[in-house]
Amino acid sequence: MREKILVGVLSAIFFLAIVGAGNVFASDAKDWFEKGQVAAREGNYQKAVSLFKKACNAGAAGGCNDLGVLYAKGLGVNQSYTKAASLYKKACDGGDAVGCNNLGFLYEKGLGVTQDYTKAASLYKKACDGGCALGCNNLGLLYREGLEVKQDCQKATILFKKACNAGAAGGCNNLGVMYEKGLGVNQSYTKAASLFKKACNAGAAVGCSNLGVLYEEGLGVSHSYTKAASLYKKACDGGYAKGCNNLGFLYEKGLGVNQSYTRAASLYKKACDGGNAIGCTNLGFLYCKGQGVPLNKIKAYQYWMKAAKQGSAEAQHNLDVLCRESPWACR
Repeated sequence: MREKILVGVLSAIFFLAIVGAGNVFASDAKDWFEKGQVAAREGNYQKAVSLFKKACNAGAAGGCNDLGVLYAKGLGVNQSYTKAASLYKKACDGGDAVGCNNLGFLYEKGLGVTQDYTKAASLYKKACDGGCALGCNNLGLLYREGLEVKQDCQKATILFKKACNAGAAGGCNNLGVMYEKGLGVNQSYTKAASLFKKACNAGAAVGCSNLGVLYEEGLGVSHSYTKAASLYKKACDGGYAKGCNNLGFLYEKGLGVNQSYTRAASLYKKACDGGNAIGCTNLGFLYCKGQGVPLNKIKAYQYWMKAAKQGSAEAQHNLDVLCRESPWACR
């Protein structure tokens, strides 16, 4: 079983790159800020913390944002979303649009602050208006889902387009989803394929996977399992678990690749380990049948249980059948 539904980036993207907003500030602060970025890129996070702290205290809003990123990820400091939120607020108040976006993410997810979608939307708008493409994308997600703002697919589409045109790969992917589904725009697989390609080429693994689905189905592009497999591999290598699952399906069935249950099992495991319930379900099937892995109904039970806990109705059905027919495997 593969993922047939094209999925957009449904959660806000936490901007974790060490990038400031290009604020104008005193030469010392600028020097500390730039040296902090170098230290962070080199993995010397304790030095980066010291330099960003100096820059932030000297009025460099970008330094406050980047120090907040280190606190959010626990790099060079004890992890603290509360501290990150305080630093993002200081950055945002100082004119750093990325800081506004990051603070909005914390409010959306309730990390270090009380969850508040209205506050998140306000901060994403401020970030978007300030030139942060991710802020536009994230605000678009709230409008698409109707999270404490009136659902408005046309407005979401405008925001995704603005994000995409400004270089946010996730915005291109999400705009592609709107065209694929016909939400706020006239439905067009051809336009969706073009946008997924743009997202994929810009580094969005989800865009590669979504484009792969179109090639597998022959929607808006010429049908090609080989091309689909290549795109799923790119998505999987990029850390997108659904891409691993979809590639595993092609190996299981021998579509566009040489059939291999062993390879399918490896890919389903990678998908499952990455949080993909369908990958866990598919791996359970292989263990139950002994295809590509030793027959082991206890392992099948374990993987189906993991998928069921994530809400997979199919996995729960498989568990019911397994435990009725082989109760010893479910103990």
